[in-house]
Amino acid sequence: MKKYVMAFLFSGTLVLSGCSGLLDQVNDTATYVTEANEYVTDIQQFTEDFPKLAEEAVQNAAKKAELTQQLESLKADIQEFNEVTAPKIAEDLHAQIIEKNEVLSEEIQTYLQQLKADNIDIAAMLEDQQGLIKQLQQSVNLLQDIEQLTN
Repeated sequence: MKKYVMAFLFSGTLVLSGCSGLLDQVNDTATYVTEANEYVTDIQQFTEDFPKLAEEAVQNAAKKAELTQQLESLKADIQEFNEVTAPKIAEDLHAQIIEKNEVLSEEIQTYLQQLKADNIDIAAMLEDQQGLIKQLQQSVNLLQDIEQLTN
Protein backbone atom coordinates (compact mmCIF):
# COMPACT_ATOMS: atom_id res chain seq x y z
CA MET A 1 0.00 0.00 0.00
CA LYS A 2 2.87 2.35 0.82
CA LYS A 3 4.27 1.79 -2.66
CA TYR A 4 0.98 2.91 -4.23
CA VAL A 5 0.74 5.99 -2.06
CA MET A 6 4.37 6.93 -2.81
CA ALA A 7 3.84 6.31 -6.53
CA PHE A 8 0.68 8.41 -6.44
CA LEU A 9 2.43 11.27 -4.61
CA PHE A 10 5.41 11.10 -6.96
CA SER A 11 3.23 11.16 -10.07
CA GLY A 12 1.15 13.96 -8.56
CA THR A 13 4.32 15.97 -7.99
CA LEU A 14 5.39 15.44 -11.60
CA VAL A 15 2.00 16.53 -12.90
CA LEU A 16 1.96 19.62 -10.71
CA SER A 17 5.48 20.62 -11.74
CA GLY A 18 4.40 20.30 -15.38
CA CYS A 19 1.40 22.52 -14.69
CA SER A 20 3.70 25.04 -13.06
CA GLY A 21 5.74 25.29 -16.26
CA LEU A 22 2.60 25.73 -18.31
CA LEU A 23 1.35 28.38 -15.88
CA ASP A 24 4.69 30.19 -16.17
CA GLN A 25 4.35 30.21 -19.97
CA VAL A 26 0.85 31.64 -19.73
CA ASN A 27 2.05 34.32 -17.30
CA ASP A 28 5.01 35.18 -19.55
CA THR A 29 2.71 35.51 -22.53
CA ALA A 30 0.24 37.67 -20.59
CA THR A 31 3.05 39.92 -19.37
CA TYR A 32 4.42 40.25 -22.89
CA VAL A 33 0.98 41.09 -24.30
CA THR A 34 0.52 43.74 -21.61
CA GLU A 35 3.86 45.32 -22.51
CA ALA A 36 2.98 45.12 -26.22
CA ASN A 37 -0.35 46.86 -25.56
CA GLU A 38 1.40 49.68 -23.71
CA TYR A 39 3.83 50.03 -26.59
CA VAL A 40 0.97 50.10 -29.13
CA THR A 41 -0.75 52.83 -27.13
CA ASP A 42 2.43 54.93 -27.19
CA ILE A 43 2.86 54.44 -30.93
CA GLN A 44 -0.78 55.26 -31.68
CA GLN A 45 -0.64 58.42 -29.58
CA PHE A 46 2.53 59.55 -31.34
CA THR A 47 0.98 58.78 -34.74
CA GLU A 48 -1.99 60.99 -33.90
CA ASP A 49 0.11 63.86 -32.53
CA PHE A 50 2.96 63.88 -35.04
CA PRO A 51 1.48 65.66 -38.10
CA LYS A 52 0.20 68.68 -36.23
CA LEU A 53 3.23 68.89 -33.98
CA ALA A 54 5.61 68.70 -36.97
CA GLU A 55 3.84 71.62 -38.65
CA GLU A 56 3.85 73.68 -35.45
CA ALA A 57 7.53 72.93 -34.78
CA VAL A 58 8.58 75.02 -37.78
CA GLN A 59 6.98 78.16 -36.37
CA ASN A 60 7.23 77.66 -32.62
CA ALA A 61 10.37 76.90 -30.59
CA ALA A 62 8.32 75.37 -27.76
CA LYS A 63 6.64 72.98 -30.18
CA LYS A 64 10.03 72.15 -31.66
CA ALA A 65 11.25 71.22 -28.18
CA GLU A 66 8.08 69.19 -27.60
CA LEU A 67 8.52 67.35 -30.90
CA THR A 68 12.15 66.64 -30.06
CA GLN A 69 11.14 65.29 -26.65
CA GLN A 70 8.41 63.09 -28.14
CA LEU A 71 10.78 61.70 -30.77
CA GLU A 72 13.39 60.92 -28.11
CA SER A 73 10.74 59.33 -25.90
CA LEU A 74 9.46 57.17 -28.76
CA LYS A 75 13.01 56.13 -29.64
CA ALA A 76 13.55 55.09 -26.00
CA ASP A 77 10.25 53.17 -26.02
CA ILE A 78 11.34 51.37 -29.17
CA GLN A 79 14.65 50.37 -27.63
CA GLU A 80 12.95 49.26 -24.42
CA PHE A 81 10.43 47.12 -26.27
CA ASN A 82 13.16 45.56 -28.43
CA GLU A 83 14.85 44.35 -25.24
CA VAL A 84 11.71 42.63 -23.93
CA THR A 85 12.03 38.86 -23.92
CA ALA A 86 9.22 37.40 -25.96
CA PRO A 87 7.64 34.09 -24.96
CA LYS A 88 8.25 31.22 -27.37
CA ILE A 89 4.83 31.63 -28.94
CA ALA A 90 5.60 35.25 -29.93
CA GLU A 91 9.29 35.01 -30.86
CA ASP A 92 8.74 35.23 -34.64
CA LEU A 93 6.40 38.20 -34.35
CA HIS A 94 8.76 39.93 -31.92
CA ALA A 95 11.63 39.48 -34.40
CA GLN A 96 9.50 41.14 -37.10
CA ILE A 97 8.70 44.00 -34.74
CA ILE A 98 12.39 44.48 -33.98
CA GLU A 99 13.09 44.74 -37.73
CA LYS A 100 10.38 47.41 -38.09
CA ASN A 101 11.64 49.17 -34.99
CA GLU A 102 15.15 49.43 -36.43
CA VAL A 103 13.77 51.28 -39.45
CA LEU A 104 11.69 53.50 -37.16
CA SER A 105 14.70 54.31 -35.00
CA GLU A 106 16.68 55.35 -38.07
CA GLU A 107 13.87 57.60 -39.29
CA ILE A 108 13.46 59.13 -35.85
CA GLN A 109 17.21 59.76 -35.65
CA THR A 110 17.03 61.60 -38.99
CA TYR A 111 14.25 63.84 -37.67
CA LEU A 112 16.20 64.50 -34.47
CA GLN A 113 19.28 65.51 -36.45
CA GLN A 114 17.21 67.87 -38.58
CA LEU A 115 15.66 69.42 -35.51
CA LYS A 116 19.04 69.81 -33.80
CA ALA A 117 20.62 71.40 -36.89
CA ASP A 118 17.59 73.67 -37.21
CA ASN A 119 17.33 72.35 -40.74
CA ILE A 120 13.67 71.44 -40.90
CA ASP A 121 12.16 71.12 -44.35
CA ILE A 122 8.48 70.98 -43.43
CA ALA A 123 7.37 69.83 -46.89
CA ALA A 124 9.84 66.95 -46.85
CA MET A 125 9.04 66.14 -43.22
CA LEU A 126 5.32 66.00 -43.88
CA GLU A 127 5.90 63.90 -46.99
CA ASP A 128 8.27 61.62 -45.08
CA GLN A 129 5.87 61.37 -42.18
CA GLN A 130 3.65 59.20 -44.33
CA GLY A 131 6.50 56.69 -44.43
CA LEU A 132 7.00 57.02 -40.68
CA ILE A 133 3.29 56.63 -40.00
CA LYS A 134 3.15 53.64 -42.35
CA GLN A 135 6.03 52.01 -40.43
CA LEU A 136 4.31 52.78 -37.14
CA GLN A 137 1.06 51.26 -38.38
CA GLN A 138 2.85 48.10 -39.53
CA SER A 139 4.31 47.76 -36.04
CA VAL A 140 0.87 48.25 -34.53
CA ASN A 141 -0.53 45.53 -36.81
CA LEU A 142 2.17 43.08 -35.70
CA LEU A 143 1.54 43.94 -32.08
CA GLN A 144 -2.15 43.35 -32.55
CA ASP A 145 -1.27 39.91 -33.92
CA ILE A 146 0.54 39.28 -30.65
CA GLU A 147 -2.54 40.31 -28.70
CA GLN A 148 -4.45 37.57 -30.51
CA LEU A 149 -2.16 35.03 -28.85
CA THR A 150 -4.06 35.37 -25.59
CA ASN A 151 -7.51 35.25 -27.13
